[in-house]
Amino acid sequence: MANAAEPAGEAAQAGRGGASAGAGTRPGGRRAGRWSVEATLVLLLGASGAGLVLSRPSPTLTTRVLVALVTTAVLVAVLITARRRGATRTAGWIALLTGVVGMTGTGALAGDALSRGNLWREVAVAGVGLMAGLVLVWSGGRTLLRRERRGSGWLVVPARALLGTVVVVVLAQFVVLPVLAGVMASARLPIEPTGRDPGDAALSYQDLTLTTSDGVDLAAWYVPSQNGAAVVLLHGAGSTRASTLPHAEVLAGCGFGVLLLDARGHGDSAGLPMELGWYGTEDVTAAIDALAAQPDVAAIGLLGLSMGGEAALTAAAGDERVRVVVAEGVGRRTAADALATRTGWHGWLEWTVTALDMGVADALSAAHPPVPLRDTVGAIAPRPVLLIAGSGEAEQVGWYRDAAPASVQVVSLPEVPHTGALSADPAGWRTMVCDELDDALLPAVAAAGR
Repeated sequence: MANAAEPAGEAAQAGRGGASAGAGTRPGGRRAGRWSVEATLVLLLGASGAGLVLSRPSPTLTTRVLVALVTTAVLVAVLITARRRGATRTAGWIALLTGVVGMTGTGALAGDALSRGNLWREVAVAGVGLMAGLVLVWSGGRTLLRRERRGSGWLVVPARALLGTVVVVVLAQFVVLPVLAGVMASARLPIEPTGRDPGDAALSYQDLTLTTSDGVDLAAWYVPSQNGAAVVLLHGAGSTRASTLPHAEVLAGCGFGVLLLDARGHGDSAGLPMELGWYGTEDVTAAIDALAAQPDVAAIGLLGLSMGGEAALTAAAGDERVRVVVAEGVGRRTAADALATRTGWHGWLEWTVTALDMGVADALSAAHPPVPLRDTVGAIAPRPVLLIAGSGEAEQVGWYRDAAPASVQVVSLPEVPHTGALSADPAGWRTMVCDELDDALLPAVAAAGR
């Protein structure tokens, strides 16, 4: 009886006269103001996104701004159409998902700006998007979980609570986390230099400016070689060449020349950061070219930490001038790299989330996913590779080693944090790394008559 009464009640309500109909209702019983408010919020969110893009100038600036504006226009049009046609739940989902994505992305960038200090314009622009996203989430969630006016029954409250919990978990796992990871990997502000240089480690050095094949100027320091061999030293995500000064000091003490490179968007280098290292080949190739031009260098190796290690592997795979790679703390930077743990439902879940992370990063960056790391390790063979694995990293790097077991050595340090091997055991790190470089590079130096 409740189901029959409800339409009748709605019909009676609809028939109260033209004045009521003219008060601004739409099909589905929604007020006209509701969709206009949500559309306004989407416009604010889009304007915030365009403003954040404008604060990150690059050769792809025009394209990225157009994408932000077109996406906003499409969402507004779809949302308004859904409301006008009475597709209330469709409009609710659009508002909810748009709000979650926008809130996560702008919130992440607001946090990034706050961490730099004195970037209040950036924080304000991101804050507008964050608040618009929050209100869209509230509006869309309210639409989807609202109580039925009649015939609800005692099961409705727990059912709504269960549905809400499921929606929150799914959104957190498959929307919030991937958007957060993708935005922070591909849309951060440039990482500022620290002001430190090799002189702080009592090293003599030269300042170099390198230009990549795609026209980006990179900053580097070169510590001259004493033994005829040299190493390109590559830092990890979110840091600069200054963070590798302790490693450079050890390498120079072993007689090697060291070129410390700021990846693009980091330190004193131009460009925007890409924290998955997808510009690694262009950046590292420019560094290899610079070392090859040094009169005191007859053999070249690469040593990278985390993102830098991944970039080193990729660059070495396509450059025969590189005779050895030492990579510490390598992880994943493509969806294919996550196949290492594809066992059981949790492995497939991890792969799915990684694929979404990379998809968001790909959409936001002018760079695109490079060759999977397992394939690069196979392409480097038979040249030697040393992979140093810290806590929780052994399974991943072991999977890479399996691509070329005869030429890849893995050193597992399960008690050592990510890229912390030098700090944990300076003497052990020196012996392990310098011996690897000696064996690979010094015979080439001798053959060249240096």
